[in-house]
Amino acid sequence: MHNTIKFSLAIVLICCLNSCSTNDDQELFVNDTQTIDAKQFDLNTDREALIALYNANPDNTLDWDLSDPSVENWTGVQLLRNRVAGLSFLRKNISTIPPEIGNLDQLRTLSFLSNSIIDLPAEIGNLSKLINLDVSFNDLTTIAPEIGNLSGLKYLSLNNNELLEIPEEIGNLTSLRFFRVNRNPLTTIPQKVCDLENTGTRILKDARVTCN
Repeated sequence: MHNTIKFSLAIVLICCLNSCSTNDDQELFVNDTQTIDAKQFDLNTDREALIALYNANPDNTLDWDLSDPSVENWTGVQLLRNRVAGLSFLRKNISTIPPEIGNLDQLRTLSFLSNSIIDLPAEIGNLSKLINLDVSFNDLTTIAPEIGNLSGLKYLSLNNNELLEIPEEIGNLTSLRFFRVNRNPLTTIPQKVCDLENTGTRILKDARVTCN
């Protein structure tokens, strides 16, 4: 009698374990599938942002094949974990940065060196993981104050532009290690920005520029 009960309990336990294992496997499979789908959705969002950049600059020389689903084949685009993490556009005849740039939320480095960009849009402040921003040798006249939201930014290059002023919010960038703002028609920069030197930021500015 006791042996029969033990045998029955063993059968029930084995069945439960098998059932749990099957359920766990199914749950893991569903979670993995959801993760893959989410990553693909994010990459599609990144791709749409890049296409917006391309279309906003009809005279660009990016030479992208927009029919190619793999953005890593596009000039100047670097991926990390299947997301756009780096953009580098040297002399690509880019004059406009569209608001969709703010959707590239995994971007670490962004370089528009030697183009003809006039302003940095407010959406640039959405790039919370940005470490390096280089917009030197352009035609910048305006920088949105939202640039002060880039709390992780370490390198900022705004040199060789047409800036008459820079936003005080740059002084919020306490992680900044190097800030180039020389060779602009600036005469003053906000005191709050100058104070970054007290926390280790090296600021490269023209000798005539004072802190105010």
